[in-house]
Amino acid sequence: MVRSVWMLALAAAVTAMPALADDVRSVETAAGQEVVVGRHGTWIKRCQGGPPPQVLVTQPPANGTLDTRPGDATLQTAANAALSRGVETCIGTTVAGIHVVYHPKSGFHGTDVVHYTTAYRGGETIPHVITIVVH
Repeated sequence: MVRSVWMLALAAAVTAMPALADDVRSVETAAGQEVVVGRHGTWIKRCQGGPPPQVLVTQPPANGTLDTRPGDATLQTAANAALSRGVETCIGTTVAGIHVVYHPKSGFHGTDVVHYTTAYRGGETIPHVITIVVH
């Protein structure tokens, strides 16, 4: 199993045919302020967007809530492009996707963790473990 640690830049989990890889990251936010913890999209040949993946929460956060909303996803890096099998020339391309958003509980300061999976149309899934530090 390949482990990829993404920078705080919130790189998109991308692919027309996702590789099985864990996305393990940390993000930070201020108390009472929502934060986007994931931006996910699907790229197909010729850098066009496909249907966004489904987001399935497997472990909700203990000290906040999680929701999804439509949003853009941009193919950020060559490493992401390599996972997407054949869209290496699409780096920097933005497609319609889905955002995963964390909302800390009122007054909460500390660390929270959420686990979710992105499920793509072809049956491929990518697990995500996000640690959220609320200041």
